[in-house]
Amino acid sequence: MGAQNESNDFCFFLNSDWKKIEPSHSIVHQYLSKYCDFPLKSIRKYIRSRMVEMNYSYDAINMVLNHHSAGEALWDSYSTVDPAFIEREINKFYNVIIEELGIKEDWFHVDH
Repeated sequence: MGAQNESNDFCFFLNSDWKKIEPSHSIVHQYLSKYCDFPLKSIRKYIRSRMVEMNYSYDAINMVLNHHSAGEALWDSYSTVDPAFIEREINKFYNVIIEELGIKEDWFHVDH
């Protein structure tokens, strides 16, 4: 439960009294729906589906989907997974997705 509470502090909203509102699915949807037409978890579903279709490991999928924050860490003392292997898998996956989606490096260069 502690790891989950820590991750909830990463994203929060404030009400009109400046009090923190926990980021439940309905709250996040309420705040973000005016900025984005996609279903709230569509990117997670897309990423997971593509990784499954492309036969990536269960461990790599869990890492990308941030399941380690819910107690499924690859680096705990009981894990038998090689973190370097997972890193290579994830990098390979993102390179494929970047190519498929036509993402360009210069989109991220911002002049200040």
